[in-house]
Amino acid sequence: MISIEDYGSERVITKLFDIAIECEYGATKLYKKFAFLFSHVPEVSSFRKDLQNDEIKHARILQHSRSTLTSTQLLESPSEKIWRTRVQAQDNIITTNHTSPEQP
Repeated sequence: MISIEDYGSERVITKLFDIAIECEYGATKLYKKFAFLFSHVPEVSSFRKDLQNDEIKHARILQHSRSTLTSTQLLESPSEKIWRTRVQAQDNIITTNHTSPEQP
């Protein structure tokens, strides 16, 4: 799991993309857990699986977006507000994944 501390003072756009992509995959895991928990209700389980697929698409979009940037752009520093917002989102997903019931 990537965390803000892993980057220290190396707060660059490419790292922001890493965190954003990891958040999308973290949300995927969360929706997978919910689909399992509601497997006895097919409509709910199916909806959660659709959300899981959406998160995978989001991660791929972010990966593609990152690939369109130049090395110079990827090494630019994001604003502190943007950095903190992304890290908070990541922390929320990590917390949710660690407190959600595990699949058997």
